[in-house]
Amino acid sequence: MANQLSVVEVENIVREASVNERHKVTVTPEAYKACCVEIRNVDDDQLEWRKRSFEPDFESALRHKLAIYA
Repeated sequence: MANQLSVVEVENIVREASVNERHKVTVTPEAYKACCVEIRNVDDDQLEWRKRSFEPDFESALRHKLAIYA
């Protein structure tokens, strides 16, 4: 967890991304300075992707998914 991004860093990555209007991205703070990022379909509120900041390869997976949903 030494390389874990802070909630603010994650929010900045999400804010800089241009996610299409069919999806919404939420960043939810969790315990121990972690956070959870969810990407949901706006039409039916169905969860399409979720990852927590302490999981392996979090930053690269987040950037990859944001690029897909751009």
